[in-house]
Amino acid sequence: MTVDYGQILHKSWAITKKNKWLWVFGLILATFSSSGGGSFNLGNSFNSKDISSSNFKISNRYLSADQYLFMVNAIENWFLSIPISTWITLGISIFVLMLVGIVISTVISSWVQASLISGIATAHEDKPVTLTSASAVGFAKFGQLIIFGLINFGLVIVATLALIVLGILAATISPIVAILIMVPGAIFFIAGVVLLAFISLYAQRLIVLKNLSPWAAWKKSLNLTKGAFLPTLVMGFINMGIGCGVGCVSALIMGIIIGLPAVIIVVVSMSTGSFVFPGWPAIVVLIVSLLLAINLNLLVAAIKIVFDYSNYHQIFIEALKNDK
Repeated sequence: MTVDYGQILHKSWAITKKNKWLWVFGLILATFSSSGGGSFNLGNSFNSKDISSSNFKISNRYLSADQYLFMVNAIENWFLSIPISTWITLGISIFVLMLVGIVISTVISSWVQASLISGIATAHEDKPVTLTSASAVGFAKFGQLIIFGLINFGLVIVATLALIVLGILAATISPIVAILIMVPGAIFFIAGVVLLAFISLYAQRLIVLKNLSPWAAWKKSLNLTKGAFLPTLVMGFINMGIGCGVGCVSALIMGIIIGLPAVIIVVVSMSTGSFVFPGWPAIVVLIVSLLLAINLNLLVAAIKIVFDYSNYHQIFIEALKNDK
């Protein structure tokens, strides 16, 4: 299977520039895929021995060990004063809200993916692309994409459980046997996840464009992946490389948009010899700069998503030709 990657990139960029309605789908996908996250670093740990010989500084005021223990006990008593049924209800409510959020996110993402796949295919046929026509296909196919995703999810869960059970059984024999089994097992597991990602690229397009059922698309995609594994891998690396370059430039621009006003405001605030807290106009400028940078980043991500989908569509077409 011979692929002209330069021609693919050139055509994808032309389609991305021409069909700006597709950016809407890319923007939705970028919004749902760019979930925020964070981690908490608790710093140095302490134990009960530290309490008896230490003071704790809170808001420029030191607490003695007795005061600290009193505060901890008060918090503990507050937690214990709430009935266990309340905590259970709260936990179930949070779980249900998270589950509803996951379902809504999955439905919207699947609808947008199907719509974007349909819109890209229409654009490659030099036909006019509209949000209405692409969205109609998305609404018709998002359920099948969800079923396909559940098939993949089930396979990953089964493979994970099998690997864990195999590791436990191997560990009962000896640690060396466990290592000899788990290391190759982990490698095969990672390779399987990569294979599933490639299968997904083709299966989603077979479901949307060729009207195959999820399981039929899975089996057909496995054959396509076998014949087009290397071109798909190369296309993936090319997309990743372009993404890294675009991401660096985007981050630099965002830094300038946010950092330049911030530096100017700090310099002006310290021009009198002592720091003066900036007024509301300066704060508004910072907020507007932040919102502008965030929206610019989302727009760039949306364009990149449309560009990537166009690249993979052309690889998909070549893989179909090669499979005949």
